Parts: sequence; C-alpha cells; structure tokens
Amino acid sequence: MHIKELYFFSKMKGLEPPGEKQYMAVTMEIENITSKKIPYLIPSIHNHFYMTINNEGSYPASDATWITEKPLSVPGESEILIPAGEKVTGTLVFLVSKDPLTQASFHFYDLVYGHIQLPIVGKIGEHLLEVNSLTTVTPVDITDAFSMSVTGYSDLDRVDRYTTPENTLFRVVETKFDSKVQALLDIHPAQRFYYRINTPEGPLLTKLSDVTALIPFGFMSPVMLAPASANRARFVYQISNQLKEAPAEIWGDVSSGELK
Repeated sequence: MHIKELYFFSKMKGLEPPGEKQYMAVTMEIENITSKKIPYLIPSIHNHFYMTINNEGSYPASDATWITEKPLSVPGESEILIPAGEKVTGTLVFLVSKDPLTQASFHFYDLVYGHIQLPIVGKIGEHLLEVNSLTTVTPVDITDAFSMSVTGYSDLDRVDRYTTPENTLFRVVETKFDSKVQALLDIHPAQRFYYRINTPEGPLLTKLSDVTALIPFGFMSPVMLAPASANRARFVYQISNQLKEAPAEIWGDVSSGELK
C-alpha cells in the first residue's frame, strides 16, 4: 500500500464540508500480495480506512471519495475487490478537522492479514501503535469494548450563527473515547448520549443539540470508531441557566450498539 499524493480542499465540486471540517484527498495504490494468491476483498472503505489528525481524532473515508475523478472504489459501492497479483489506484477523501496540522497518519485495518499504519506528518501516537496487542475476542458487554471520559466543559450563548433562547445556554462537553478491542464500534451519538441533570424532582434527560455538528470534533452523526483509537469528541446540549450549577453527567444508552 503506497500513498502517492495528498491534498487539502475547502470545497470539492462545489460542495462545502460541514462544520469546521475540510476535505483531505489521498491518492494511493494498493497491491494484492496475499500469499494464497486469491482475490483480496476490502468490504468497505468507510470501515477500514482511517486518517488520524493531531493524534486527537480518527476520521473514516468519506462518501466524498465518489466525486473525485478516480475514486478508489466504484461510486456508490463501498467495497474494493483486488484480483490476485494486481493493483488498484485511486483517491480516498476524508473529512477532517480544520485545526492547524501537527500530525497525520493513515490507518488500514485488517484482522486477517494485518493492519497497516503509515505516518504522514509527525509521529503516530503510542495508543495507535498498540492496536495489535488489543484483544480480538468480542466482549460480552459492549461497554467493555471502549471507555469514555469527560475532560471538561464550557458554556456558550452562541455556536456558529445560532444563539440560545432567553434563559438558556449551550453546554459544550469535552470527552475522549478509547477503544479497547480490535473491532469497529458502530454508534449513532445523537440517539445514544444524553445530558442527565439531577434535579430535586428527579433526573432530567436532555438530547444532543443539532449545533453539535457545527463545531470542531462535534460528535453528532453516525460514526465507526477505529480500533485502538483515542477520539476527542464534543457534545453540545441546550440547558436552562437555572440548572447550570446542578450536578450532571453524560448518560449513554449503548446496549444495542454493534461491534464490526
């Protein structure tokens, strides 16, 4: 697997990226050198190709791949089939943070033939290099597959062009996800994570605000968390000013989440 060229775009084919993101296009070549000389199947570009930026977030290959002149997979089809002894060349596109770049690394995950991790800028984080030491056994409880910790929070009255209604605020909660297994955690944050405020009348659950999608590291849309990745993530919740001092926590329902 060889990376040939890498480009950043603020717009592709007239399409602007969502939130504080930019397009990162990678032109690459993959050769099938499997010892059994059989076709090599990559089931999905979204589940197997990741780009890590600043050792803070892992970003899967995006559907924007299919609007390039020569996408690595056929437009509309996620899988890639490489005949024995042959090569495929094309472009993958990742939606990544617009933060100043200090580190970048490319990651391909394959539990059968082995993972490939390529540094592009700077060094690969130690937590990513430890992926081979993680268990491949599916845990009985999905919560044994990853951990989440809250690292801080801030209160805002405005996010992007959206302001809060009177007597409310946006609470931005900083978190970090760590994967503990060699599997992909399939999760939909907007349906899973609530802000639970403990009041004298009982717990109050608040849904994730849509403005989460507009901030860097906003954790809003369905995502596949890569093996061994440490993912910085932000949740935004709209709460009452009167409850800002009340004890609270992130409450997650991951009982029906999946490992792939």
